Amino acid sequence: MRTDTPRRILSLVLIAGNILIWCIPGNILNLVAEERAVLLGRYSLEHLSTGLLVFTLSILITYVFWTRDPLKRKVRLFQIVTSLFGVVIGLILLNIVLLLAGEPTYYVHGNLVHIGNANTAGQFVLHRPPNQNFRVTFEDVPRPSLMGSSVPRGYEDVECILTFDAEGFRNKDVPDQVDVITLGDSFTEGSRVSDEQAWPVLFSKISGLSVRNLAVSGYAPVDYLAAFKEFGLKRNPKLVYCMLYESNDFRMPKPRGTKSRQRWYEPIKRTPVIRRIRSSIIQTFEPISAGNLLDGLETLSWLPAAFPSDGAVKHYWLDPKDFTNLYVTEEEFRNRKQWQAVKGILEDLNTVVIESGASLVVLYAPDKSHVVFPPIASELPAENIRDFCQLRSRDDLPPPNKFITEMLERINSKESVVRKWAQEQSIPFLALTAPLRQAAAEARQVYYTYDKHWTPSGQQVAADAVHKFWREEIEPHILTQ
Repeated sequence: MRTDTPRRILSLVLIAGNILIWCIPGNILNLVAEERAVLLGRYSLEHLSTGLLVFTLSILITYVFWTRDPLKRKVRLFQIVTSLFGVVIGLILLNIVLLLAGEPTYYVHGNLVHIGNANTAGQFVLHRPPNQNFRVTFEDVPRPSLMGSSVPRGYEDVECILTFDAEGFRNKDVPDQVDVITLGDSFTEGSRVSDEQAWPVLFSKISGLSVRNLAVSGYAPVDYLAAFKEFGLKRNPKLVYCMLYESNDFRMPKPRGTKSRQRWYEPIKRTPVIRRIRSSIIQTFEPISAGNLLDGLETLSWLPAAFPSDGAVKHYWLDPKDFTNLYVTEEEFRNRKQWQAVKGILEDLNTVVIESGASLVVLYAPDKSHVVFPPIASELPAENIRDFCQLRSRDDLPPPNKFITEMLERINSKESVVRKWAQEQSIPFLALTAPLRQAAAEARQVYYTYDKHWTPSGQQVAADAVHKFWREEIEPHILTQ
């Protein structure tokens, strides 16, 4: 009788632990707002994975200790240990096979380029695999966990052809010597659109200028400088267009030529076998109990935001992180060390461009919230907007009405600071906020509903605005000089 007591206590502890894990739901509000997977209608990927792991360990522990015979217990323990060892070895071998077989490669590390900045002395130039061609279909749809609910479908499917030149950049039939070099991230490279729909290609067709695109998705200002020094200088351009993306280009530079600190498990998470396991879990459990997640989530009831325009209503899913990034005064942003660092890199880029005999033009790509929110702010529930933004804010936000007022007052702060800096440096500056907002008001969907990038229409708006700016401001002054 006494010998059963420890086993019973162990069983109760295991049962209680499993019940506790599965009874406590994840923070669905945060998961939906951040467009992360919601599994079984209530758990995050990490939560569900932990629950499955604890449940499996509980079964194994029960199997080992639910016997009174010490010899059987040892045999069962040995069986489990050897089985687990075999599973680990199998996963390692499978990972090796996947590595040898090779996965689709979307980035290649190029040469280490000297930047000439104390904080970024060396930078590997990341680019695409040279001489490659990909075909993909982009579907602008919400996460599977939202499918079936009242959320509308997004922009129509886009058939994308992605062509990369001999140097690993998105160019096709471009001469070695060009008039214009374009630098930027995914907005300039043309994410989610086909080759002929990216704004540098459209601008080239409209203006008649030859354009070589040196933008890569994931680039930051330090990459713009490195890519121009490595691949742009030898093209002898007359103009260099550098597009800054408002949402993530004003962070502290992280040179690719230096090792960054990372947790011990991060390399494991990036292995092919672990990524496939995570993907399989999401694909299996996200569609289950999906479709009604927004019901009862008052804070998200207004999403995706409806943008009334001439003749139609377009919908845009917004991210609370973008709001909090824009909720900053000019003085606060101007004094941030991140902007000071990025400003230094841009000034170095301007120096290199001028020394090469070219002229730098800075373009400003606003995020979706910056374009969409101001025209519809008065139509949205202030309390829900404030609670929505609080999800990603480290500080307590003011009351709803005051927050909306301050948000509208501050939403142009970053753009204004960059504009004033460009004026001080005598660098031509064009913000695309107004053209994109005007196009949205004319029933053109300029951003995808569930993705942050420009639609083909948004790319066309950008190309038209850049061409107009070139014709009216650049051509009469810079090119004639």
